[in-house]
Amino acid sequence: MDTIPIILGAVAIFIAGVWIHSSKKSWSEGVNGFSAFLSSVALIIASYWYFYERPGVPKLNLEVSGSHWKTDQNELLVSVVVRLENVGNTTIVFREGEKLKLDIGYILPAVGSDIKALRAFRGKLKNFEADEFRVIQRDQWPALAYNRTDLAAEIEAGETERYYFKALLDCDRGYVLGLTARVPKKEGFLEGLLGPGEGRDDMVWISQSILDTRDICPLKEGS
Repeated sequence: MDTIPIILGAVAIFIAGVWIHSSKKSWSEGVNGFSAFLSSVALIIASYWYFYERPGVPKLNLEVSGSHWKTDQNELLVSVVVRLENVGNTTIVFREGEKLKLDIGYILPAVGSDIKALRAFRGKLKNFEADEFRVIQRDQWPALAYNRTDLAAEIEAGETERYYFKALLDCDRGYVLGLTARVPKKEGFLEGLLGPGEGRDDMVWISQSILDTRDICPLKEGS
């Protein structure tokens, strides 16, 4: 629903109400009422502008990507870039102690508790089971390597900060890797005041990408 026509319609209705009211009493009372109404409308528009257009809310485009090579000693060298782009119009401040969390997990070989659960779902559905039972909501894979890096950075509006990582893994597993990056999510000033305060430490921006290394490190026979 378009908000502007609604506001304009409300203004028109109120003006008509002021005119009717003033015709019965006085214009001064009507003007006072109209002034109070304008203040209310201004507050509504400002609230809409802030909470829906969200100009003062931190907006971060978080991307993680990776490349891989085989070393001269038959190792898998993985290079990971985590890109933090401030796409809002307010500075994003990460304070001391706040971490950029990078996890390198493996999708293949397919092992772990999630895979066991999914394989258990492959049979015919029972009468009381829904199709959604076959899907697990997870954002992590069995861990191969991880890093927790201090942020302590200020990213101005329109700026991009990059963090670079390297990892050395075995080259005999036929890995398809899941790269996951997380950073603490920031709120606008009013959101912090008006929003619920519980659980904020768990709010994060998250990005995940997939890196298939089987082209240079295929799974060895018998592994």
